Amino acid sequence: MLRRILIFGGLIALITVGAFAAFAQKQDTPPIADAVYWSSADTEVYLLQKKSGGFRLTVVSPKQFQVTYHTRINSIERVDKTLAPTSSANGITTYDFEHHFTKMTIWMALEFSSNGQTVPELTRTFLNDIHEVVANGYFDFLPKKKS
Repeated sequence: MLRRILIFGGLIALITVGAFAAFAQKQDTPPIADAVYWSSADTEVYLLQKKSGGFRLTVVSPKQFQVTYHTRINSIERVDKTLAPTSSANGITTYDFEHHFTKMTIWMALEFSSNGQTVPELTRTFLNDIHEVVANGYFDFLPKKKS
C-alpha cells in the first residue's frame, strides 16, 4: 500500500514538474502583424506594425535623432508630427505612433533628422503598406532646398 502511494505521489510530482517546465518554456510572442528593417553605417531601424493597429519604431544608434511622421489625409490635409520617444536607454530609442493605411491615408513617411538636417539614408516613405517604399520626394513632404 505504501509503495502504491509513493509511486502515485511520484507520478503526480513528475506530471506537475513537467507541466511547470512546459509552461516556463512557452514564451509570449509580441502581437506583431508585420515588420521591416533598414540601416545605415551606424544605425539600425526596426518598424513593427502591431496587430492591434499602430506602429512601434525602434532605433538602435549611438546618435540621437529627431523622427517626424508625415502623411496627408485625402491627399490635402498635411499631418506632420514629431514623435516623442516612449523609451530611450543604452542607444536604443523606441517610438509608438498611430497610422492606418486606408483610402484616406495611403502613405506615410518617417523623416530622420540630426542637428536640423534630414538624414536621407534613414528617411523612408511607405505607400499602401510598410513593404512598398517610394522615393522620399514623391509626396513632397521634405523642406525645399534653398538655391
